[in-house]
Amino acid sequence: MARSLKFGLVMPPIFPPRMQVNLARAFEWMGFDSLWFTDHLTYPDFMPSPDPWSIIAACAAQTRRIEFGTAVSDPHRQHPAAFAHRLATLDQLSKGRITLGLGTGEVMNLDPFGIPWDRRLKRLQEAVTVMRGLLDSDAPFDFEGEIFQIKHARLSVRPYKGRHLPFFLAALGPKAQAFAGRVADGWVPTTLPAEYYADYFSGIARSARENGRDPARIHRCAMMTVALADRKAPVLALMRDHALGLVWPPVAERMGLTWDAPAEAGDISYAAVNPHDPESLRRFTLRQNSMPDEILERFVFIGDVKKIRKSIGEYVDAGVDHFHLTNASLDPTAILTLATDIVPYFRGRSAPPSVFVISRAAQQVRRMGLIKDADPQKAMAWLKAQQ
Repeated sequence: MARSLKFGLVMPPIFPPRMQVNLARAFEWMGFDSLWFTDHLTYPDFMPSPDPWSIIAACAAQTRRIEFGTAVSDPHRQHPAAFAHRLATLDQLSKGRITLGLGTGEVMNLDPFGIPWDRRLKRLQEAVTVMRGLLDSDAPFDFEGEIFQIKHARLSVRPYKGRHLPFFLAALGPKAQAFAGRVADGWVPTTLPAEYYADYFSGIARSARENGRDPARIHRCAMMTVALADRKAPVLALMRDHALGLVWPPVAERMGLTWDAPAEAGDISYAAVNPHDPESLRRFTLRQNSMPDEILERFVFIGDVKKIRKSIGEYVDAGVDHFHLTNASLDPTAILTLATDIVPYFRGRSAPPSVFVISRAAQQVRRMGLIKDADPQKAMAWLKAQQ
């Protein structure tokens, strides 16, 4: 089943809430299809992280076309009935532009706040079952699970015009992939190099076929951190604090990518770090900082327009139909170049004329030397001061 390609952006959570709303309007004007928000209470570097659903509500009220989703939420922090109620309400507000991205969660958002990171897959499975039962019908719903029990319940608010609100699951392990193959509308994995993408999806496809579903109907997303740049070093330095969020250990191991981290760092991962525990954070930082640039750059796509097009094309060949792009460019005009020189290349149609004109003007001004690359440290300090 052939689908037109969609191109979305990942909203940097450090941007102040009002800035995120204004950017959502700008990204819609540029022609991007979707906007994705991380869903964290905290980060290893304690970067500000506003509630994404509140921001999505504000963005939805200020836009008309662009779609919104999380990449990804977890099933631990709120009851699935309350979660379904929120989703249905936002879907009404946005007139059918909400997608839920859902995974099993991370320690940093749970344990420090007294929410145990337990029965992860079981909680995900039951939460999805409950939410689907409440969102997909206004008939009374019953469910008797190990974690949740629902008795003759129904929501007073349903998704916009009764539509099927899509759930995109982050599933890498065999059991999670088997579940995704049974129920997911889309798959939103962590960053996977293109040559491994189809192989990872095969577990979901197999489960879908075993459950009478067509795997081609499951949307396949790719998380890509891209930087339009002629030098790798500054971009890799910028992404260093996110290295273990980009390079997921099971993926790296499957690719045969290992490095000599200090023994005292152990095997701590992004999913397991507790930044509120100084020892956990110290071990995480040791492991992250020991990752060689040669490994990190396998998960960050750096180069000119031609090279970024080539990288995206490899994912298209692997079956991806929805891209979640994180813009790591230091060039302030790069987002316009993505909108006019990269996305239209794959869609087969030009960017909106006003976007094209402004993009070309910005590129010319940059060539004249009047627009310089951003200084990441100064930019981060300024953004934190705006919170």
